[in-house]
Amino acid sequence: MDRSTLFSIGEFAQAAGISTKALRYYEKKGILKPYWIEQDTGYRYYSLYQLNQLNLIGIFIDLDICLNQFSNYIDHNYSSIDYQKLLQFGKELTQERIQILEDKMRYINYLKEKAEYPFPNNLTHPQPVWLLPCNEIPDKVSVEKALKKILHDISTYGLTLFQSYGLIMICNGNEKRLFYFADISHPSGKTIIHENIFYLPQGEYRSIEQDNWSIEMAPALFQDLFELNYDKVIIERELTYNNKTPLYSLSCLLPPIL
Repeated sequence: MDRSTLFSIGEFAQAAGISTKALRYYEKKGILKPYWIEQDTGYRYYSLYQLNQLNLIGIFIDLDICLNQFSNYIDHNYSSIDYQKLLQFGKELTQERIQILEDKMRYINYLKEKAEYPFPNNLTHPQPVWLLPCNEIPDKVSVEKALKKILHDISTYGLTLFQSYGLIMICNGNEKRLFYFADISHPSGKTIIHENIFYLPQGEYRSIEQDNWSIEMAPALFQDLFELNYDKVIIERELTYNNKTPLYSLSCLLPPIL
């Protein structure tokens, strides 16, 4: 073999601006094999045209394309590269990633809004929550214990916790029932039916902020609404998620507009 036109692995790495370690990795992956290996010494030699293969590998890396797809864009002799096919695939892949990033950004903005305003003043559609009866004066510890049990219960039915939790008071006439609750969702998005599931009614809500769990004070805090004859739903959620300076949102369903 005439080695006068070939590059040793060190020379080739230097010419290409990469490390010999990278060349050995590409050889191991089967995407850039040495042009010739000297049997006695194991020395590896590369030819000038193989720089084209390195350029292709560089494009794969720049576009974050899996190197396992390398053979899709070069012929079996490793002599001809289909750049148009590769660049079209890179364009489609980049557009797909842009869409994924935009979806993630929308989700981040949604979570940010939920953190700032965990319960909207206008609930446009019924929202499912999982209920657990509350037979005590609620505090931070009892709420956390209840949430732990709710998480165990909903996992049994393939449900997931969705964003927030807290307390709910359901008032029908003179009857007041108090529950712990957690927002839930189903991976399939289908309607969920279970005796422990309650759908928060859609409609307008009035919200105020408190510095402690205070749902039992709702009749006084929303005195004008409790003087009206309609079924009421009061929701209390932690607003700041800060152990040192907690803040809570208390929301009461407004009467329907006739």
